[in-house]
Amino acid sequence: MGRSRSAEIESILAKAGSSASELPSDMQEALARGALYAQDVKQWLAIASTPLLGWICQHIPAFRDRVLGNPRFLLVLAIEEALGVAAKMSAEVQSRGDDFWKEIHFVASDMALEVIGDFAIVWLLSPSRSFKPPSNNSAARWINGLPGHALQVGPFSPVQRLATIGYRGLQFFCVGFGSSILGHSLTKFMVDRSNEGAGAHKDDKQLAPVLDNSLGWGGFMALSSNSRYQLVNGFEERVLDALVQNNGVKSVVTFLLRFGNTFVGGAQWVWFARCVGLQ
Repeated sequence: MGRSRSAEIESILAKAGSSASELPSDMQEALARGALYAQDVKQWLAIASTPLLGWICQHIPAFRDRVLGNPRFLLVLAIEEALGVAAKMSAEVQSRGDDFWKEIHFVASDMALEVIGDFAIVWLLSPSRSFKPPSNNSAARWINGLPGHALQVGPFSPVQRLATIGYRGLQFFCVGFGSSILGHSLTKFMVDRSNEGAGAHKDDKQLAPVLDNSLGWGGFMALSSNSRYQLVNGFEERVLDALVQNNGVKSVVTFLLRFGNTFVGGAQWVWFARCVGLQ
């Protein structure tokens, strides 16, 4: 079985004018172990021949693994970033009004954190195709065996699916807490620098408590964002893929679904922040 698979892979590579020695090192090792499949190679050849994407995947294996393991990864990433940036920029323009350009450095800081946060959400929940051998550490091996999200299609046990919710929740908390700490620290630094040269015209804005807001945002991401995105990913993989075959229609439904999720998330944050006394 292993030899016939290797022969099939070598045939695929030869037809593409390539060879096993040109595969990424971890894929070569997987081929030697009999853990590389023909479909992996076909997908990799298609990705490697794509401008920019091929370069990124060649230099960032973890990104490549997600592109290979989740056909929807790039689409979802683009949609989440577009929705997040559009919603954030709209909020910045509305809240800052005539001071928008005067506070453009704050805007840039907020937008950078939005981009990072949206990327982290998609990254954490995306299924991936790893070519690394199983870890010798039993705990690491068990964690690496968890699905990307709780409803991912595959032979995962109920315990693994429940553990995924908790594990991703912890990761979401860390992302939310860390990004909030960074955002508030950058804002405070910029306000202080602005006030140094402002003289009598110092900015008297009261900044929100850093730790309280960071804990609140981390908790919100662990509870609300985690559960909502688990459901969204599950719906796309189990329902959308089964009912819709046209890729264009899938893209539209995915956009609308994630737009609705973003709207619900914004409303939930206001409710959550008021409940815990942050607003």
